[in-house]
Amino acid sequence: MKAPVYSLMFGLSLACLAPATQANLLTNGGFDIPGTGLTAPNFATSMSGINAPTNAAANGWFSYNNVTTTTSTELLTSTDPAGSGYMIHVTTGGQQSGIRSLFPTVASAALSVDVFVISGQAWRGKPRRTNRV
Repeated sequence: MKAPVYSLMFGLSLACLAPATQANLLTNGGFDIPGTGLTAPNFATSMSGINAPTNAAANGWFSYNNVTTTTSTELLTSTDPAGSGYMIHVTTGGQQSGIRSLFPTVASAALSVDVFVISGQAWRGKPRRTNRV
């Protein structure tokens, strides 16, 4: 039986605001800065294995696997009319594997994300000291 492949496009921005008038708390929440040392035009990355976070295509973001699988990321030109720069394309063969970013602990925050699921499903972790998206 062929293992499922999950393919997601994250676009526009990931915003964590506290309070609503303050700036984005995430590093590179809009995926506009490619990871250091990656090759244009898509700044592609790939990792295999389990529990070995590596840099994703966007600076400040990490690929991770919760099961033995391969997860790949690349930056594509955003198709969101309100967006700017890039969106990140994530492909993984494992459930609860994908990308994550860390942000500071705050008293209250709002998290928003635009996700276009090509196949599989998207998951956002529970609010806690480190959030996964």
